[in-house]
This record gives sequence, C-alpha cells and structure tokens, in this order.
Amino acid sequence: MKRSTLTGLILLLLIGQIKAQGGQFSQFYSSAIFVNPAFAGTNPYLSARINFNKSKLAGDGSLHDLSQATVSYPVFQNTSRKFQVGGAGLTFFKETQGIQGAFSTQKILLTGAYALKLKRLKNNTLIFGLQGGVTQTRISLNGLQWGSQYNPYIGFDNTQNPEDIGKLSSYHPVFNFGVLYSAIDNPNAMFRDRSFTIGLSADNLNTPKSRFGGLYLTDNPILFKLVSNAKFIVTPKTYVHPSLLVAYSSQSYQVNLGTYLSHQINSTMSDVALTLQVGTWYRLFDSFIVLGGFKINDFSAGISYDLNSNTYRNNEIYGQIAPSFEVSLGYDFNFRNNPFKVNSPIF
Repeated sequence: MKRSTLTGLILLLLIGQIKAQGGQFSQFYSSAIFVNPAFAGTNPYLSARINFNKSKLAGDGSLHDLSQATVSYPVFQNTSRKFQVGGAGLTFFKETQGIQGAFSTQKILLTGAYALKLKRLKNNTLIFGLQGGVTQTRISLNGLQWGSQYNPYIGFDNTQNPEDIGKLSSYHPVFNFGVLYSAIDNPNAMFRDRSFTIGLSADNLNTPKSRFGGLYLTDNPILFKLVSNAKFIVTPKTYVHPSLLVAYSSQSYQVNLGTYLSHQINSTMSDVALTLQVGTWYRLFDSFIVLGGFKINDFSAGISYDLNSNTYRNNEIYGQIAPSFEVSLGYDFNFRNNPFKVNSPIF
C-alpha cells in the first residue's frame, strides 16, 4: 500500500477519537491558567504549579494523560499605595491520548494579564488576560500492530518490521483570551469572609487547523468557558466555596457544578498556617470528581479522582474514556509577604 494512502486511512480513523476528547484537568483551580488566562493576574506571588493527570487503560487500549507546569510572576505598581496591576506566566503542557497513546499534543504558552481596579466599586477588580503560543500535534505509530507483522504460527511477531509511513507532526499558533471580575469584602486575605469571582474566556481564537504531510485533519474550534466561584463563612475558620464551570464549543457543551469546604488550622504559638480542603464536582450527565488536599504556608498539594461514569457514547467508537487520577503541587515564593489576593479555591 502506498505511504500516502496508508497515512490518509490512519488519519481518518483518528478523527473521531481526536474530536471526541479534549484536555481538561480535574483540579480546575490548581491549573486555573487553562480555565482562564486572566488568572495569571490574580496571584500576588511568584508561583510554580504542576499537574499530572493519568487515566486508567480503557478496554480498547486507549488512554488519556495530561501534564502541565506553569510559572507565573506578579506585576505591581509602586505608588503611595502599592497594588497589583497584572501578571505574566509561562506554561508547558502535554496531552497523550488514543489507542496506545498514538496521538499527542504539546504546547508552550506565554500569558499576560492586566488588572483594573474599579474606583466606584470598592474592592472590585476587572482582570484581562491574553495567552499565545505554539502547539505541536504528533501521531506516533511505534506501538501499533500491523497486519504485515502477523505470523500464522505465533500470531503477532514483533521481529517483523512494521509499516513505514514517516513522521507525522504538525505545528500551529494558538491564541486565547479571558476576562475576570472579582469582588471581595476585605482586601486583606487574613480577614476576608466573603468573595465572588466570575469570568469568561475563549480559546483557539484563531481557529487553527491541524495538517499532517499536507493532509487536512481537523479544525480546532473556539472553546468558550464560563467560570464562577464564591466564598462564604461557615465558622470563624471554615468556609464553603460553591463553584461553576461551563464549556461550549461547536454546539456541544459541558456543565460542571462543584463545592469545596476548607478549614484553617492556625496556632498563635506557631508560624505554621495549615488549610485543609475537600470538595467534589459533578459533570452533568457524565461524571463525579472527588478531591482533597492541603496548604501549609506557601506549599500546596492536592489529589483527585475523576470517575468518568459515562465512559463513551454509543456513536463514539474510537477511544473510550476511563477514570483518571490527578496530583497537583504548588509553591508561592512569598518574598513580599503580601496578603492581597483574588480569592479562589486551592484546587
């Protein structure tokens, strides 16, 4: 079979799988820069965040793994009263999916955010975020089994050379935009009991196209996301954080409803500040996510489990979705000892 014909057939088989799945971490706020680029302007500290999301191997041999690392830096305006006017971030992202991980995506993203204080509304902030970078999509066929490797006596024979269809890789730019509105009852986080945040973002503003060897594969349509969370006091050291995340793209939507419960454990005899947090998300008509974690001073860690109860729809025969685990780690380099921060859950 000619190489171009074989390549085309493989790409056609992968289209259903690629369109049916998209990278999304289950700990939305520990990877907030993927939810909305404007979150790059909400942290007053130099910070580092990493997430690892690994799925169980599905019955058809497909998987879906995600990882990301982000470093963000705040920008302050030094006047008579110093305040944060934005931030910048650098992100590395990798997604592997499909049967035996045949399809992968890698991104390098730069993010900038600008925060605007609303003078007529005390303790209200409007933040704009712009994100741009380069995306590489790759198809790796090293782990696949070919008919030419079949031996009538022993079955699959890995000593036989597989089909050679060349290297399949594609690059394209990507641009994302987001805006956040935040209202808090006290600018000092140590005395804050109530807050509200809502934001809207759009990914793939340039609707990039993926091509392999001159063959058109698929569009990357604009993805709209609405995110919101609030903070309410339950006891002097216990808070509840109702949350919402809605995603819409190409006449398909996803609704995530979540609630976090956090408890602060502080001692006047110690410099250690400990916050414990547990929570759950319900992905409408699809899945439950349970999570928990802690924050000790400037270090945070979380773990979550995405049940993915609706593993696949009947008309999606390429690449089943399996339950996944996720681990997140974060650290704030608190050189400024600055308590001012737009409030959101830890994970």
